[in-house]
Amino acid sequence: MSRSSSLRRPSPPASPGREEALRAKVDEIKRLRGAGVLGGAKAATEEVVEVVEVEVPSFRPPPSPPPKRKRVIINGKPADKWLGEWAKMASSR
Repeated sequence: MSRSSSLRRPSPPASPGREEALRAKVDEIKRLRGAGVLGGAKAATEEVVEVVEVEVPSFRPPPSPPPKRKRVIINGKPADKWLGEWAKMASSR
């Protein structure tokens, strides 16, 4: 393989008509963006956003009743409070 075939050929010279058409298209896009039609800087700031509040259903279970305390009876008398081996009796008040 010769070295000359591996080199890229130069691109053809640009025609003046093609360049003018491209420049006109770029100018048109700039004009539309400035007017806010194509989402330019003005379009983002002037955009109207509607805020709708939606009621979200609650998925919490209903509150459960407080747990019943077990009744501790020591020597035939009910204990008011207890913690481990210790108990406060009604007669100790």
